[in-house]
Amino acid sequence: MDIHPTVSALAVPAVAVVGLSAPIAVVWLALVTLPRAGRNTRTDVICGLGCGLIAAGAASLLGLAVDRVIGATESQRLTLYVPMFEEPLKALAIVVTIGVAAALRGPALPAWRCAVATLTVVAAFAASENLDHLSSLFIAGGVSLGDGATIMETLRVRAVLPPLGHLAETWPVAAAIWLASRRPAGRLPVLLSGLCTAVACHALWNASALRWWPDLWPLLTIVAVSAGAAILCWVAATRWQRRERELAAAAAPEPAPARPRQPVGQP
Repeated sequence: MDIHPTVSALAVPAVAVVGLSAPIAVVWLALVTLPRAGRNTRTDVICGLGCGLIAAGAASLLGLAVDRVIGATESQRLTLYVPMFEEPLKALAIVVTIGVAAALRGPALPAWRCAVATLTVVAAFAASENLDHLSSLFIAGGVSLGDGATIMETLRVRAVLPPLGHLAETWPVAAAIWLASRRPAGRLPVLLSGLCTAVACHALWNASALRWWPDLWPLLTIVAVSAGAAILCWVAATRWQRRERELAAAAAPEPAPARPRQPVGQP
């Protein structure tokens, strides 16, 4: 792809910064536009951003350890080791964002709170990961700002599909946390099943990328199927919560009728 030098020197770096930092922009917009959502939601957004960044940094360090200590092949690293340490780190970030006590022992959590924690953690994780790839391209790859074709190819590979893939892989953890909060007993098996589902989805995503890249249809199919399942779970969760509110309202005792106020001076 031939790009005019002036365009390469100005437009491509700008597109890179905007494209790879888009998840952070989404979080910032959420902070600005959620003043009426309550203090808990704003706190969850801020905590999710911070926990997602920490999880991405820890995942990067573990990836370096796998490369240097284990010496796994690319296929083993992407389909086995990466899912096994990235998904638990993202799950831990979501749990910390919601609150460990609330996620593991507290009362029933609203689906909206689980969704906000997941979206912000994934957004921060994807932004940090993508900016790390871009910085590695310039530092270790020897790419200059004028190499527009290489930068645009990196954007095509990293800026759009991988963040969607992270969301497609990680939302089962949030669903498991929400469901476990409604089970006084047996929460641990539910949480572990959500984590195992996320690891399996991540492994499937990476295996599909290794097998069919640059054909995007397998990855888009995974995103579509996961999005459909997430929508169905969201509808079921909102109906469940609505039913819980109706049952709670029906079981609540009726307020006692107010006594008529006696005029002053009468017994």
